[in-house]
Amino acid sequence: LAAGRALRAELDRTDDAVGVLIVADGANTLTAAAPGGHDPDSVPVQAALDDALAAKDRVADLAGLPDGIVGRVAYQVLAGLAEPAPRTAEERYRGAPYGVGYFVGLWTP
Repeated sequence: LAAGRALRAELDRTDDAVGVLIVADGANTLTAAAPGGHDPDSVPVQAALDDALAAKDRVADLAGLPDGIVGRVAYQVLAGLAEPAPRTAEERYRGAPYGVGYFVGLWTP
């Protein structure tokens, strides 16, 4: 969270329009072919992550992600960057190709 807050402070000091791209894996245990093997318990965890990313009022949910979310640190940076919430949140894709959870979305501060 602290890294995201620091980035937000840095961005707030500039008059330039700046975008931030966060690239992070979700759960890597969603199917038998997944790199981490299959863990059925990871499916609802990934769904909760996807739902939090899709909803502008669930940023706080990103702060306490379990170890099973491979990119949890990047999502925590996003949470700190977007606090208390983005103005808009738009889901463009969610899926699990190769058994790894991915979400594509656009947040506007």
